[in-house]
Amino acid sequence: MKKGTILVIVIVAIAAVSLQVNALTKRDGQVLKSAGKVEYPEAVKKVIDAKCFGCHSPEGRSDKAKEALNWTTLTGLEKAPMVSKLDKVVEVLDKGEMPPQRMIERNPDAKISAADSKILKDWAETTATDLMK
Repeated sequence: MKKGTILVIVIVAIAAVSLQVNALTKRDGQVLKSAGKVEYPEAVKKVIDAKCFGCHSPEGRSDKAKEALNWTTLTGLEKAPMVSKLDKVVEVLDKGEMPPQRMIERNPDAKISAADSKILKDWAETTATDLMK
């Protein structure tokens, strides 16, 4: 074969592999990285930033809240602990436990709307399911 033909074959092969990897790592607006790491889609990040991050981050007000869930470190967990945390997010939202009632009484804007709760729950369920595959 001529060098030009081999070069074209190599380029096509690289492009095909790249497309397959891209297809396997993107699903419903969320990017699954290697080793089970995830990123937050924009809609999810918006809810977390507005409703959750004040308590559930390294700068959070409550050590208990930071220990229960830290959105900053969640995506770096191994699969099993991450799935457990995601399941807990869904459970807490289903029960209406977050934010706590005393927080809502002090700051009514902290309340999570049904639409925002659905965004978080759908993302957490989908991500947990994808991680378990």
